[in-house]
Amino acid sequence: MSRAGLSALAALALGACGSPPQTPSTRPAFVLDCDKGFAVLSARIAADPDLVKAPATPGEPYDVYNATDGHASFFVTQKAAPGHPAIVMQQPERVGGKLDMKNTGCPYGQRKGYDELITYLEIIGRVAAPAQNR
Repeated sequence: MSRAGLSALAALALGACGSPPQTPSTRPAFVLDCDKGFAVLSARIAADPDLVKAPATPGEPYDVYNATDGHASFFVTQKAAPGHPAIVMQQPERVGGKLDMKNTGCPYGQRKGYDELITYLEIIGRVAAPAQNR
């Protein structure tokens, strides 16, 4: 993955996480329930009106959905992604006054590939977070 591609994906994820709400919602925030299974959970994410699909980034085997209230981004793997099938919820949290990204997920596929996905998302968070911490 190129640095430009990494930066583009980081911008997509952080574009929603930690941003002020765009559209207030009266619905409760989406809950990541791994017991539902990949097919059901990914369909619910895609259908949730409070989650907006980000434009695709060339070469990235993930669909990214950002919560309109900024509370989370969801990474839903496509077939070519490491750890597929998997879903990861990324949420902003303040640690010592600085923005950090917390990753929580559902590893339905191979654990090694899922661990690679989490490492990748942690790198994205580190690349993008300094801009948010200024």
